[in-house]
Amino acid sequence: MANQTTLPQRPTKKGPVDQQVWTTWTMLMYFINAIYDAQIASILSQIAAIGGTSTVQAGSATVAAGNTTVTVSHSLGAPNAVALTPTNANVGIVWGGGGYWVTGKTNTSFVINLGVAAPAGGVTFDWMVKTT
Repeated sequence: MANQTTLPQRPTKKGPVDQQVWTTWTMLMYFINAIYDAQIASILSQIAAIGGTSTVQAGSATVAAGNTTVTVSHSLGAPNAVALTPTNANVGIVWGGGGYWVTGKTNTSFVINLGVAAPAGGVTFDWMVKTT
C-alpha cells in the first residue's frame, strides 16, 4: 500500500493496562490530528472548488391551528433548496390529509403549505434554507 499510515507507537500486548490504554489513546489522537483533520480539510476544499461558497440558515416555524400556510422569513437571497422536518405529534394528521410542501420561494421568504388545516396546537417544522 502506497499510502499506509504509520502510527507513532505500537501497542504492547503484555504491557500494563494503563500503558495499553495510553498507547491506544495517543494512537487515536494521532489519527484524528494527522489523518482525519487533513482529510476533512481536503474534502471541504474540494466542495468549495466545485460549488463555490454556500450559505445555510435554519429555524423553526409553526402552521397555527386552523391554518394551511405559514410564511417563513430568511435573509439569504434566492434559495436553491428548502428542507422541512416536522417536529410535533400533529404531523400524522397532516400526512393523512395530503402532506406538506414549499411554495413561494423568494430572496427573503418561502411558504410552508399543508394539505389540511392544522389541528389544535398547530404543526411545527424545523426548516433549513441553502443558497450557493
